[in-house]
Amino acid sequence: MWAWMHDNPRDERKIGWSGVFCLPRLLWVGADGTLRMGPVPELNMLRGEEQSWKDLSVAAGETKRLEKVTGDSCELEINITDTTAKRVGVKVRSSTAGEEETLLYYDPEKRALVFDSTKSGKDGRMAVETAPLVLAAN
Repeated sequence: MWAWMHDNPRDERKIGWSGVFCLPRLLWVGADGTLRMGPVPELNMLRGEEQSWKDLSVAAGETKRLEKVTGDSCELEINITDTTAKRVGVKVRSSTAGEEETLLYYDPEKRALVFDSTKSGKDGRMAVETAPLVLAAN
């Protein structure tokens, strides 16, 4: 499946476009009867040098900048263990002073994955979007 990713800039009619195709994905029905999706295996060819951080913990209200993460795109695999936090996630494309940032986090109370683009620049779709997500055990 190919999907369309919206960005909704203010002058989209004037500039003549809005959005782009996002990464292709495979769709299948899981053992529980729900629709599942994941990246197509061909994307493996685009991967560069892998970086990883293990047993990383951050105190409530604090952030930790991951060194040597550069570029306009990256692939994230995040494993969340038991937590009492109200949110667990990452800030991406954030400016040094934090005036611009995009948040992607898990809300355990709502059992939802949240994408918050309300501070993602001066133009485009500034919204908070959620999707139901129940984490698997372990």
